Amino acid sequence: MSATPYPDLTDEALARLAAGGDADAFAQLFDRHLAAVFRAAWSVLRDRAVAAEIARDTFAAAWPQIGAVPAAEVADSLVESATRKAEAWLDENPQGRAVVEASPDDATPPSLGPVLRARIVTALEVQGVP
Repeated sequence: MSATPYPDLTDEALARLAAGGDADAFAQLFDRHLAAVFRAAWSVLRDRAVAAEIARDTFAAAWPQIGAVPAAEVADSLVESATRKAEAWLDENPQGRAVVEASPDDATPPSLGPVLRARIVTALEVQGVP
């Protein structure tokens, strides 16, 4: 899977391809929206490690459902999903609310993009998702 096989395609076009099982198109959506998804989770959690896990989970959950999301709303849907997942995590882990002080630099996604992508692709292959 190459890093940017479709650099010029819109989210709508990528979503259509991904809905048809094109993992490269989904990877392009991942590359394009990882920072926004991570920041959405981080803004709720203020914890980089948990926000990275929420981002991973958000993309893993999105893959099998990408065709059900209106193509023009893919980015908003991913961010909204990450926010909901982060809020649910806090509900399940109230001790996570204790993290109060955080630097704005913490909102920058860790350099885990390729690692998270590889983990998502592996998880999807194990689940038998095309």
